[in-house]
Amino acid sequence: MEYTKTFCSQCGRDFGPGDHGFSECKRHRRTSYHILLSADLGEVVSQVGEVLKNLNSLLAKDGMREQLSVRSKIIRCTLTTSHELDRKEREQVKKVIVDQFNESVSAWKVSIESFRRQSGNVQQLVESAS
Repeated sequence: MEYTKTFCSQCGRDFGPGDHGFSECKRHRRTSYHILLSADLGEVVSQVGEVLKNLNSLLAKDGMREQLSVRSKIIRCTLTTSHELDRKEREQVKKVIVDQFNESVSAWKVSIESFRRQSGNVQQLVESAS
């Protein structure tokens, strides 16, 4: 840990020891994004579990997780992040998701139909100061 105390410049919340503080509150709040993917699933729905395991491993490195459900030609995914994603981060996440699916099961031809922030579900991260 680089600093013995870290803070949010906007609200003044103390985050204790860490490598960085936060310039604004939205950088220390959990945010969820609703993602709709279109896919030609055919008979390969059983492979979804393995793809999700790999995808979650990649996303976990950046403090993200996802939940997914599959129906017909639509894959519905909820991505929860440790902070609100900026435009560049959203584009990177979109690429990771599409690439992971298409590399794993190219026959699905996955594309992002919708990637939007869910309203009303931003929560502050629960941080232990002890």
